[in-house]
Amino acid sequence: MDAADPWPLSRVMSNLARPAQLPMGSSTFVGRGQALANAAMLVGRPGPVRLPLMVSGPIGVGKTAFALRLADVVSSEFPDGQLYADMGNCEPGTHSTYQIMRGFLRALGVPAPLVPDDPIQRIGMYRSLLAQRRLFVLLENVTDEGQVRPLLARAAHSQVVLTSRARLLGLDDAHRVDLDAFARHESLELVGRIVGAERVESEYAAASAVAEICGDLPLAINIVGRKIAARPEWALAHTAGMLADRDRLIDSLCVGDVNVRDRFSAAYERLSTAGRQAVHELGIGGAGWTTAVALAASLGVRVDEADDALESLVDAGLLTRASVAGRYRVSTLVGVFAEHVRHEAAQLGSPLRDRRAQREAPGVDCSVPPMLPVNAARPLNEPRTQRAFGAMERTGETA
Repeated sequence: MDAADPWPLSRVMSNLARPAQLPMGSSTFVGRGQALANAAMLVGRPGPVRLPLMVSGPIGVGKTAFALRLADVVSSEFPDGQLYADMGNCEPGTHSTYQIMRGFLRALGVPAPLVPDDPIQRIGMYRSLLAQRRLFVLLENVTDEGQVRPLLARAAHSQVVLTSRARLLGLDDAHRVDLDAFARHESLELVGRIVGAERVESEYAAASAVAEICGDLPLAINIVGRKIAARPEWALAHTAGMLADRDRLIDSLCVGDVNVRDRFSAAYERLSTAGRQAVHELGIGGAGWTTAVALAASLGVRVDEADDALESLVDAGLLTRASVAGRYRVSTLVGVFAEHVRHEAAQLGSPLRDRRAQREAPGVDCSVPPMLPVNAARPLNEPRTQRAFGAMERTGETA
């Protein structure tokens, strides 16, 4: 290779391929209209550089499906192709990232002998191609900022989209789209798209009950919808009745190689000891919300330590922030999962702190319960919820 021209783009630009690496999107995609419009506006915003777009949200909320639908919406802006990588399969560090970069260069038509071995030169070639071409790059399941920094570039014509459960706050200058569970009408639309709108119309209350039990989580609703579609003799009310069994709920959300438990478990296993203890506490009060003060009282730790633990659960995709400052929302499904892992940890003799010792810890307000028993599916600004919360405050049930 010519030392004066370490990556001779002039010799390969005319023969570059047009990659089409994006996986197949969902034919049952529904909702997200405003979020898609906002994301498309951010992608199309004029400027000297297209900033990366960060799509984040809890487990099962449909981040990849959203990104793939966005790719369809803005496809006319990126006629030179699409690149894709699942970063969840990469180990921490940069080696795997550089292997992905090599694959991208080969997909773009760069001959193998011309792909630089030197990491810095490889980054330079990749970024130069992004700057000169109009490409849509999707990096899915990003776990940390270090994975993707080499894959970001100052490119006026190419767009990089990231999906992650974590917020990746270490990334500068990124547009952000945060996804949450569906609104109820979106959940029912998804059920209707899978099993037939006429079945939803004829058993509207049962369909709504299914969505309620699933916490309006797109992944869970999709799984249940597929199971119903495969058993047309089942009434929706029958399915809702089976899902109402909390002991079997998580394990019943499984179809083929897609299931909710594995995703929750994988996130749980990656948590620190403090993070796992926080999950165990979520399993005491069921679905609702919690606070750092409440968790500190339960675990006998400082409030700032409890807040760090809860933030780690947000980045793991197991919690979301509530609309009331300082509160974290615990979904129905995460609450049930937390009950299971707490029970399993107790059976295995996992060291959980003695609760009496926890409540006698100095400096901890022991009057705060570990969990406020409020239905997470009900919006916090909904009048009934506000009245209920106000009543709890008046009777001293909240901090």
